[in-house]
Amino acid sequence: MRSLLLAVAALVGCASEEPTLVAQPEPLDVWVPQRLEAARVPGLSAAIVKNGKVVFTGAWGYADVESKKPVRADTIFLVASISKTFIAATMMQLVDEGKIALDDDVNKHLGFSVRNPRYPDTPITVRHLLAHSSSIQESYIRLFSLIAPGDAAVSLEDYLREFVVPGGKEYNGGENFAAKYGPGGGNSYSQIGAALAALIVEKVSGEGFAARVKSRVTAPLAMTDSSFRLADLPGDRLAFPYVYNGARDVKQEHWGAGFYPAATMRTTALDLSKFLIVVGERGAHAGGRLFAEATLAEALRVPFPQHSADQAHLWQWRDFAGRRMFGHSGGAPGASSTMYFDPKSNIGVITLSNADVHVRVSVSREDELAAFRAIEERLWRDAERL
Repeated sequence: MRSLLLAVAALVGCASEEPTLVAQPEPLDVWVPQRLEAARVPGLSAAIVKNGKVVFTGAWGYADVESKKPVRADTIFLVASISKTFIAATMMQLVDEGKIALDDDVNKHLGFSVRNPRYPDTPITVRHLLAHSSSIQESYIRLFSLIAPGDAAVSLEDYLREFVVPGGKEYNGGENFAAKYGPGGGNSYSQIGAALAALIVEKVSGEGFAARVKSRVTAPLAMTDSSFRLADLPGDRLAFPYVYNGARDVKQEHWGAGFYPAATMRTTALDLSKFLIVVGERGAHAGGRLFAEATLAEALRVPFPQHSADQAHLWQWRDFAGRRMFGHSGGAPGASSTMYFDPKSNIGVITLSNADVHVRVSVSREDELAAFRAIEERLWRDAERL
């Protein structure tokens, strides 16, 4: 573990002409653990990329609290909704290959029909899925009640049919579709919609989604510690997820879900940096191109600004720390993560943790979220000096 010792004490003149010492920030190895304790987060790993290179990695706290196992640079974290950016990557590769058009009706590729029952004549397009504008919605309480230890045993198609096809046990009389607007008529963040996009990747490519990500994204980028499947990863390097119950952090089992492409990528901060660098470099990497520059530009474009000024094609824009940046965050039981890139300064910051602070704080714990965000803010400030 190493610290960013970035600030240098500066002398500034004052009216009395006596020098005043500007306080030097505490080293990260002292400062970050204090913020983790305030946020009730067991462990965190971080990375900073700048001008196409990884310029900093850091690790603090515990991957396993009970055994006092520390987070290290090679600790593997669940990144939750950052997973969706890999759906975007594999989808855009198929666009590059001319096998999919973003405005295709999804029924052209799925092999079964998906329609909002209240708007049966309005097609749901691939773009709608990627922009969370399909009118598909779900109860998060219900959805996360279906997660279970280990990798999901059900196929992606079988799982999704239950939600979006009439007669499915999770269809709920069409309650998984918005009533007030149809496809393209509004914005509703949807795990099921994103997973449907991943199923289209499966159908069109002829590969299972996890295998497709490996063959076309993680393997070409030498992301050897990254996978959607627990079975592919070394169990002794996984950070255990923790859920705070109001009194203490409770250790959870490593879990999977039928909507896994939207939520269960596991990776290290260093591995994820390789992916972020390629996006920051407009699709290029040492071995060639992950996707065409024009295709990436389209992926990052906001297609329905009348509904959301920040939602691109499974990428999101965000105003943070005085910057306009793109990326994604993630929040799920036992995971809170961020991955953002500022194209103006060519800087990106990644934070991965094994706590549910994003989910927990959305209900009642703003103080904990503030402590957690302070870490990210500090990394962005320090990144300018690297």
